[in-house]
Amino acid sequence: MRLEDFLEYDDIVIQCHNVPDADALASGFAVYTYLKDHGKQPRLVYGGPEEIRKSNLRLMMGRLGIPAEYVSSIPEPDLLITVDCQIGERNTSPPLCGWTEGHARAVIDHHEPSPRLHENHISPKLEHIVSNYGSCSTVVWELLQDAGYSREDINRDQKLATALYYGLFTDTGFLQEISHPADKDMRDSLQFSKSSITLFRNSNMSLEDLDLVNRALSRHDYHPDRRYAIIQAEPCDPNLLGVISDLMIEVDGIDACIAFCMLAGGAKLSIRSCVNGTRADELAEYLCGGGGHSMKAGGFLPLPEKEAVMAGKILADKMDSYFKETDIYDARTDTPDLSGMRIYRKKRVKMGYVRSEDLLTEQGGSGNTRVLVRMLEGDFEIDLGRDIMIMTGVAHDIYPCRAEVFSQRYDVLDEPYYYEETPTKGSRKGYQPKIIDILTGEGRPFIPYIRSCMSRDTSCVHARQLERRMKLFTLWDSEKYITGMPGDWFAVRMDEADRTVPKDVYIVKEDIFKKLYSCAEQDTDN
Repeated sequence: MRLEDFLEYDDIVIQCHNVPDADALASGFAVYTYLKDHGKQPRLVYGGPEEIRKSNLRLMMGRLGIPAEYVSSIPEPDLLITVDCQIGERNTSPPLCGWTEGHARAVIDHHEPSPRLHENHISPKLEHIVSNYGSCSTVVWELLQDAGYSREDINRDQKLATALYYGLFTDTGFLQEISHPADKDMRDSLQFSKSSITLFRNSNMSLEDLDLVNRALSRHDYHPDRRYAIIQAEPCDPNLLGVISDLMIEVDGIDACIAFCMLAGGAKLSIRSCVNGTRADELAEYLCGGGGHSMKAGGFLPLPEKEAVMAGKILADKMDSYFKETDIYDARTDTPDLSGMRIYRKKRVKMGYVRSEDLLTEQGGSGNTRVLVRMLEGDFEIDLGRDIMIMTGVAHDIYPCRAEVFSQRYDVLDEPYYYEETPTKGSRKGYQPKIIDILTGEGRPFIPYIRSCMSRDTSCVHARQLERRMKLFTLWDSEKYITGMPGDWFAVRMDEADRTVPKDVYIVKEDIFKKLYSCAEQDTDN
C-alpha cells in the first residue's frame, strides 16, 4: 500500500483508537498532513468514553496543531483510515460508523494483524501493518518517504517532525525499549523541537496518574525464589508502565520485574532488569516477542479476551518456565564435559569483507573514523583504519579483523557477494544494513561495499546440541552472555599447546552450525 492510493477518494476520515495516545495522534497527524498537502480535506477523529484529558496530549495537540476531533459517530465516509489500530478491536468499539458496499476501509498499524481484519472489510490493497516496529509513527514516516517526501522535506515541517518523534518516544518507553533499526533511523533523522518534547515529557503525569501508579505498586506479586515481581496496572499510557517498572526495579531483592496493563487484544508489558544474568530484552523476546535493551525492554502479549483475567498468572508461569528451563555456563570457572561431545571440523565457507580504505576514501577522510553498522540484528560500532577489515559472517555477524590476520585466514574471491536478507514472517519487516558516520550522522548502504572471500580455517571443535536453554558467559566477556536455545550447538575449542585447557567456548545457532562444520569422524571414515 502507498499513501497515493488514498488520493482517489474525496470524503476521507482518519480514525485513531479510542482515547488515543501520542503515537496514534502523531501517525494520524502525519497522514492528515499528507492528504492536506495534496488538496484533500480529511478529518482526524477518535471516539471512546471521553475526550483526551492527559495534559501532555492536550499540550501536544495545541502546540503542534493536531486537529483531532472527539466524536461519538460520523457519517460513513468514502474512505475510513484507521491508524495505530484496527477496526473491530476493543479499542475501536463501539464503531463510529457502519460500512456499506462501495465505501473503503484502510489500516496503518504496527500491532499484530487482527484475525478478523478482512472480515471487517479491510481491503488487502489498503492494508499496511508492520508489526515489529516500535511505533506507528515510524510506519507512516516510511510511507511518507515512499510517497516522495525526503527526510529534509519532513524536517522542514517541524511540527510534523516533533509529533513523529514524540510518538516514537512514548511508545518505546522514552526510547529505552527501542529495538528495530527503522525506529532508530527515524529517531536519528528527525529534527524536532526539543523545547516541545521537554514540555510534553514533564507534563506526562496527572494527580490521577500518580494515584494509578500508587495503586499498582501496592498490589505487586513478588516471587522471592526467582527474585522477580509482576505488577498489574489499570489500563493506562505505556509511559506510566515505564514509571511503575522503573520504581519497582529499584527495590532491594528484585532483580527483574514486569509491569503490565490490559489493552485491546492483550497485555502491554514494560520489563526491567538490574543483573547481568538476566537481560530485559531477552525476557521481552521470550515472553511476547518484544525487544529493547539489556536493562529496559517492552512488548505486547496478545491474549484472547477470555484469558485477560489470567494475564498475571500467565506471565508468572512464563517467568518460572524461563528460569527453570535455563542452564548457566561460565567459561571462566566451569569445566566442559567433553565425554558426550563429538569432534567437528570447520568447513571452508564463503564470507564477506569490507575494506576500511574503501569507506575512508569515499568520505574523503584519513586515519581512524568511528562508524556504526546498523542491521536488523542490532548496531555495531567500529573504528575504521586502513589496516582493518569489516567481516560479515554467514549469520550476518559483523566483526573487525586486522588486515594481516585477514591475509592469513582468508582467500579473496573474484566474484560478487550475495547478502541473503534475514527472512521475516507475516507482517514483520526486514532491513537493509547501512553504515553511519557517528560524527555527521550521515548514512549510506553497507551491502555494496561487501566483497567475497573464503575462509582457510579448518580447525576442529568438540560440540553437542543443547537440550535446554543456556546462558553462556564467555572467556572474553564476564558481563554479557550468549543465549543458546534447544537445538543450538555448544562448542569447545581446545588449546593446541595444552589439550586439557579450553581456548574458546561458544554457542552456534542450529542452522548456522550445519553451514560451518562437518563431523570430523565421518570425514575420517570417508
